Amino acid sequence: MNQWSEYLAQMNRYLQQQDERIKALEERVRTIEKDRKTANQTTIEKIEYNFDQLKIERLDGSLHIGISPEDLSKVEDMSLGQQSALSPYPISQSPSQSPYSEVDSFLSNEAPSLIEQEMRTQKKPNDPQFIQTIIEDIRKQLPTRIAHYERLAKEKGMSETELYHYVTEQVKGEIRDSLQAFFNQEQQKGEKEQ
Repeated sequence: MNQWSEYLAQMNRYLQQQDERIKALEERVRTIEKDRKTANQTTIEKIEYNFDQLKIERLDGSLHIGISPEDLSKVEDMSLGQQSALSPYPISQSPSQSPYSEVDSFLSNEAPSLIEQEMRTQKKPNDPQFIQTIIEDIRKQLPTRIAHYERLAKEKGMSETELYHYVTEQVKGEIRDSLQAFFNQEQQKGEKEQ
């Protein structure tokens, strides 16, 4: 009888070990499944447009800010008052009630001097017609770019005042960066041709 109780005790220990091992494996499987579920979830919190990807092939034509090469085939007349096919967002109420007036003022008053400064840096002749062409190309894109940043600001839950400042600063920064990238590329192209 002593043999049977020893055998039963041994079997009991073995079953307990197996039970603990099964529980550990089940916990490991749960952890792996949980990690796998979180790894498969893709979360995109914010998309920023990088202007270092801006590529200008020729000096003539239009300077499109904030448009990818794929979108260039869809470009329509983006003058104020018309909804662009590129912009699924409504254009702000009226120009005087939106960041448009401040950005337009920036284009009229500050952008020409920025362009002239870049032209002087690259020892290019001052060409008022060229400067005006660049400014008009950018001005045509303002409604679309403003609508884009207004949408982002609204998604972030900004107040009207915060929205106004955010949108104007983003668009002005985009214009500065685009102009600088354009002239840097022109300078590099000129150096290659020499």
